[in-house]
Amino acid sequence: MLHLLRSLANLLGGLALLATAYGFLGTLLSVRLSLEGYSETISGNVLACFYVGLIAGSFLAKGFIASIGHIRYLYVMIIGFALAALAHSLVVDPIVWGGLRIVSGFCMAGSFVALESWLNAKANNQQRGTVLAIYMLTAYLSVGGGQKLITVADIGDDILFFLAGGIAILALVPVMLTRNAERPARPEPEKIGLSALMSTPRLGMIGATVSGILLGSFYSMMPRYGVEVGLDAEGVSTLMLCGFFGAMVFQIPVGKLSDRINRRHVILAVSLLLTGLSIVLTAITATSLDSSTFSGLTFLSVVFVFSGMLFVAFPLSISYSNDRAAPSKLAATASAMNLFNAIGCVAGTLLAAKAMEVTGPLGFFIFIAACGVFMSVVCLVQKDNCHMAATDTPHGDAMAAEPIALHRTVPSGLEEAGQRRRNVG
Repeated sequence: MLHLLRSLANLLGGLALLATAYGFLGTLLSVRLSLEGYSETISGNVLACFYVGLIAGSFLAKGFIASIGHIRYLYVMIIGFALAALAHSLVVDPIVWGGLRIVSGFCMAGSFVALESWLNAKANNQQRGTVLAIYMLTAYLSVGGGQKLITVADIGDDILFFLAGGIAILALVPVMLTRNAERPARPEPEKIGLSALMSTPRLGMIGATVSGILLGSFYSMMPRYGVEVGLDAEGVSTLMLCGFFGAMVFQIPVGKLSDRINRRHVILAVSLLLTGLSIVLTAITATSLDSSTFSGLTFLSVVFVFSGMLFVAFPLSISYSNDRAAPSKLAATASAMNLFNAIGCVAGTLLAAKAMEVTGPLGFFIFIAACGVFMSVVCLVQKDNCHMAATDTPHGDAMAAEPIALHRTVPSGLEEAGQRRRNVG
């Protein structure tokens, strides 16, 4: 394992730099659009374009990698993201920025598909879970750490776009230093068939879509929320950093819990807790008389747990669906789940923006609470009549080339062989 991790150190180094630039740029654009005076709806439309590019990039990446290989495709995607980041400094225009967000989403999806399939190709079934867990921890630590970069200069200063582009370009350096012997062979191209979409368990499909709505809302509109309640750049970066660390901390404990008891019950508990915390945060927002409340320990502690619950929804949905998929259908199921999630991200960004435009910052947590209530009801009334797939084969290849880093922190489909079978509750 240590030898494998050493051989992947350069790849993880490139990931860290790229994820830092990605997290930094997303928060920067949300705050900058607010300061430029654009409405929540316009901001939401611009930011939602990222997920349009994400969907396209996820679909096309495998074919390109099969044609030109991981390394060259990764070079192109990193350079494309860096150029898009730099181009934001040329003009402040929602239409232009929307186009650049599509390019950014396409390039980030391609980058993460290449990185993740590279890791999966180099690790065996006994190593893959640990390797991808380290990969995801690296990604979220970097995304979280990148939040603080918005404080190095004035938000209105275009130097921040150059900083984001420069960090992305630096991601090429460790990747270029990877030895030829450590590079994987080209994969066979795969397609997501209609049968894979239709055969996805209903609770898993709905969970993936709702979790996409939640994630799109958080990534795009949480920084906007911080601005509207009176936080400065330092306060917004601290708020987002707290959220990402909460997302990271809760992944493994909740994942392990769902391995021991019925996953549907865990999804229900997470949904109820998310609803309750959203109501608490709505109350704090409604009753606060000073912006200092939103940088205080009490508020940030609630946000920490709130974010943890929000970010575990997708891996739980992935695991629920993979539990019920035959080994030959794992890759197709993973592709379908990521598609549902990306569609949810687009919808979530647009809907959260509209909620905030109508009701102000209160609308953000009211919207999240409504999603939590909906998911709770689904868990209570939705029961699949199928049983778990009868296989002792580890599900390590399920995520072989899917962009999980944009949404998840633990590869939940990678469960150990011989885990206890559970009937659907």
